[in-house]
Amino acid sequence: MNYGNRNASTPYTTNDLATGYLAACAVSIGIAMGSRYVFANFLRKQKGQKQILANAVIGYFSGAIAGVANLACMRKSEMKNGVVLTNKEGD
Repeated sequence: MNYGNRNASTPYTTNDLATGYLAACAVSIGIAMGSRYVFANFLRKQKGQKQILANAVIGYFSGAIAGVANLACMRKSEMKNGVVLTNKEGD
């Protein structure tokens, strides 16, 4: 996904792709484990469908925040240096 959604005017290295992937994984796992620790008492009290829903919400937010971390790591050079834009005439 990172390679397919890249900006073709900015070169990406294997290191850039690996950094984005590892950052997304680390953030996702960190958020999931941290939120389970924070909400442990709440999750213990839930039963059945409420517990399933609470686990799903925690998983959703972990994945969403991992996507933001991935985006920030993959687009850091563009945010720092900008992007070259041209029109049909090349200006």
